[in-house]
Amino acid sequence: MEHFLDCLDSIERILEKMKNNSLDIESKIKYRGALETLSYFIDVLNGKYGDEKIPFGLIYHFFKDYWDDLKDSAHTFRALRDLAAMQKGWRNSKESRYALTKCLHDLEEYMPE
Repeated sequence: MEHFLDCLDSIERILEKMKNNSLDIESKIKYRGALETLSYFIDVLNGKYGDEKIPFGLIYHFFKDYWDDLKDSAHTFRALRDLAAMQKGWRNSKESRYALTKCLHDLEEYMPE
């Protein structure tokens, strides 16, 4: 969990820089929303709200929503790796492994060089 929180802190700095470098109001609003969501995740994971939990799906959804902005950062991939490592109940069937392999191939196709 500690490594995951470090990654989220790094991603927060990346988004803050993007917000500060934005020239249009729409981008600033977009990044402000991303920062508020990320700050909430960090606060919950640090126990600021007691026993409140965040479903992993919401965190994955966050990365999906901001993928174009975060896909070039190693911190993003480290955070996703940490999420996968923390999750229980992964399906381990022939079909699920095939689907994962297909997703990874598709991801490779869209990754920057």
